[in-house]
Amino acid sequence: MFKRCGNTRGSGEFCSDCWKKLEFIARPYCSICGQRFSIKILDNCICGNCYSNKPNYEFARSLFKCNEHSKKIVHQFKYQDKTIFAKLLYNRYSSEDIKDIDLIIPVPTNV
Repeated sequence: MFKRCGNTRGSGEFCSDCWKKLEFIARPYCSICGQRFSIKILDNCICGNCYSNKPNYEFARSLFKCNEHSKKIVHQFKYQDKTIFAKLLYNRYSSEDIKDIDLIIPVPTNV
């Protein structure tokens, strides 16, 4: 049984249906803020907002879009000691070839 949803087909934290509900943000995205581009574009491009108003950070990334499902995951990670999510989410981050990470913050911070 999956611990998160109670689905009886399999074991672990996420069944395939729950995993699909997480809307992962993949390339192409702004190389500074991580905003997803809606069209195909070269890597290392920046969005208009970052071009006009360069942020005070080198880069930021979101692993997935904020929706009701992802809010529940973050809430369980932060407040219900579901630390198994840390390994799963780190593995997903590491596949994005992100180097020199100083800090990972489970946001939204108000969840």
